[in-house]
Amino acid sequence: MARLPKEIGQLENLASLDLVNNQLMNLPIEITQLDNLTNLYLHDNQLTSLPKEIGQLKNLTSLDLVNNQLVNLPMEIGQLASLTSLYLNDNQLVNLPIEIGQLANLTSLHLSNNQLIGLPSEIEHLKSLELLYLNSNKLTKIPTKIRLLPNLKKFSIGGNSIPAEELTQLYSFIPLVETLYLGDLGLLALPKDIQKLKMLHTLDLSSYREDKNNLNDFSAKERENIRALLPNCKVIFEESERK
Repeated sequence: MARLPKEIGQLENLASLDLVNNQLMNLPIEITQLDNLTNLYLHDNQLTSLPKEIGQLKNLTSLDLVNNQLVNLPMEIGQLASLTSLYLNDNQLVNLPIEIGQLANLTSLHLSNNQLIGLPSEIEHLKSLELLYLNSNKLTKIPTKIRLLPNLKKFSIGGNSIPAEELTQLYSFIPLVETLYLGDLGLLALPKDIQKLKMLHTLDLSSYREDKNNLNDFSAKERENIRALLPNCKVIFEESERK
């Protein structure tokens, strides 16, 4: 299906709309008339933009836009006051609108596999955020504003161009993190400060690359050192260990 009929807007009682694996390049404005919509699944389409009227979906709690062709988001995205989960991985996003900081109820933000070089400072207002995935972007440093996210428990920043010395700041940025992904960072060792993450129970240092060629390269001795440093944490070096 390459397009939706305008009559889609007449389904006034619709709560969930699944449009995955189509060829949609845009959405009719009429879709924003679905006042009772709570879940909108649009992954694996060809969307290049969203209508600015998307902000009218006041009851939307989950928006899935994985694997489209989005380069940017309309600032009206910040009007989705009920949104708790936003899936934007596998797009072409270079930046996020500052209005992203208005999503006060957001608990899960997936931004992996984009072209992001940073995050807007307004990200600090996402006080309910528990999960933030930023792996495989164009980041060269850890966004400092994540230190102002008091409920962040899952954080992924692997597959970026972040120097190892940046990781020494992790314990002050995300002291309550429980799950941390640091794969594909070209690491040979981890800073000892990683042990200051007292709530950490899973540290994933494996690769998610399609070619399975992990850019981290820990010697057998260093693997022993890391596990000794984190005796109460599950440390994952290889994909097979994730299970």
